[in-house]
Amino acid sequence: MALQSYPRVSVVIPAYNEAEMLPKLLGSLAVQTQVPYEVIVADGASTDGTRRVAEAYGCILVAGGLPAVGRNAGAAVATGEYLLFLDADVVLPNEFLAAAHAEFDERYLELATVIPRPDSGVRIDQLFFSINGLLMKSMQQHYPVTFGAVMLMTRRLFWRVGGFDPSLRIDEDNHFGRQARKFATFGVLTSTEILLSVRRFETEGRLRLIHKYLQQGMFRQLKALGIDRSIEYEFGQFAAAGNLTDAEQRLEDLLATIEEWRTATRRQAEKVKTMLHLR
Repeated sequence: MALQSYPRVSVVIPAYNEAEMLPKLLGSLAVQTQVPYEVIVADGASTDGTRRVAEAYGCILVAGGLPAVGRNAGAAVATGEYLLFLDADVVLPNEFLAAAHAEFDERYLELATVIPRPDSGVRIDQLFFSINGLLMKSMQQHYPVTFGAVMLMTRRLFWRVGGFDPSLRIDEDNHFGRQARKFATFGVLTSTEILLSVRRFETEGRLRLIHKYLQQGMFRQLKALGIDRSIEYEFGQFAAAGNLTDAEQRLEDLLATIEEWRTATRRQAEKVKTMLHLR
């Protein structure tokens, strides 16, 4: 029986103090229906067991730094035809590589991202991620967003763009995307998804972080007009999950009430339909 031929996908993961999260991602890569050609971890001088975890999973280790630096360092040693950049706090479904690559080729893309869903059951998280997913899909042709937690691209595109700008602490993913889309086709893949940790939400506060992202989007537009503003963005500074703030709890309670109302309304409608049918 002939062996199935897979495309050569090099996975690059920038990491800093990710000993807790990294095993989940590497474990999900190990059980893919279409295995990656190689997995490269760019370690930014971690002080925990990140390097030991990467070595235990047989990853190629290189020196990293900020996300842009780590991605560039990993790409520099990658030998695959395709590059898949992943953040350390994502988890992939088993068919991710097979589904993502098939859609990538069918749509003749050279750069793509994937819609995330949260790894929590908090209604605020579910609502925010749902809105974010709808915006990513609806705006991919007019105002595309390159989501750095998962970026699939051809290796030749990476080198044509010149990699990620190492001087940027934040928005380096969208900066890369803006440069790439001058001559490359971009798309949001819908055949699969990723599970993304909400640890940053829990550490910084959900409403505060959403405000920060909106603020960064505004600053991105100002930069195009020559006004350079940025926000503080921490790496590897995630504390243990905390409780919801008072404002977040009120919103969570409101969403719960709306959900209960919708469920009750749906049940009542089904009862009415049943009664009408019996008549």
